[in-house]
Amino acid sequence: MTKTEGFYKINGYVYYGEYFDEDVLNESTMRFVNPDRIKIDRPFKDNDTLVDFNQNHFLTEPELASFKRGLDILQKVLCSEKTVEGNFPDNMEVPAEIKYLYECLQNIPELFEGKERFLKPNEIYIDNNNLVFYKSKRTPTGFSLERHTVMRYYKKEWSFYEYDINFMQFVFQYISSHYIYKVCPYSLKAILRGEIKSSFNKENAEYLQKAFGDTMRFLKEYRNYNHYILYGENKSLIWYRSSGMYADMYIGSCDETTFNEIIDCVPSEWKPQWKQMK
Repeated sequence: MTKTEGFYKINGYVYYGEYFDEDVLNESTMRFVNPDRIKIDRPFKDNDTLVDFNQNHFLTEPELASFKRGLDILQKVLCSEKTVEGNFPDNMEVPAEIKYLYECLQNIPELFEGKERFLKPNEIYIDNNNLVFYKSKRTPTGFSLERHTVMRYYKKEWSFYEYDINFMQFVFQYISSHYIYKVCPYSLKAILRGEIKSSFNKENAEYLQKAFGDTMRFLKEYRNYNHYILYGENKSLIWYRSSGMYADMYIGSCDETTFNEIIDCVPSEWKPQWKQMK
């Protein structure tokens, strides 16, 4: 792995700092960058290199800050009176990303339970330079200690996929979806048809904002194409996703009144087909 220092683009904005050459998807120059999109006070030339990253990449400094903010929000929204006991294994050097994750999870113990779960702090382990922090049944998911990316385990081998979701996206997505399914006593899944599906294929969040703006807030730190997370009072969550072929929305709350208010916000023109999740 080779580290380079230079200009890079995250969510349409330009920053300067270190990144891995192996994470680079595209290269361009600073020539046509809108000055309003530059987030650093640093001189540059028109022919300076500007890079975009693969989706599954080493989290840059601004992304780490966003990751921490998002985790802090989820912890405040979802935390319970219970805490998870246990410390990281002795003599294990734990990366900052993993530390941030477990600072959040320690007050959401339900996410350590079931067949699909995050491992408890004293259960995490290292396999072939990958820190295993999550399991689906017996299949592990790892965090590469070299690349700081999501690693998948298939047919007894670890694999890296550049178009996989990155570590921040994985964490936000699995915390939200698992909380809705495992913890929320009131939950439904809506398969959506019609205008909202085609709207979100253009990365347009206006429909969700219009429908839930008074009840729920966007987790702006979660940036994943055609996927959105919203949170609200009484440990309420919405996870929306669209693949282009279909769109669905998972809704959960720990309060029946709040849950019904959220359901009532779903416009009939979205043609929701409701399914029980449990």
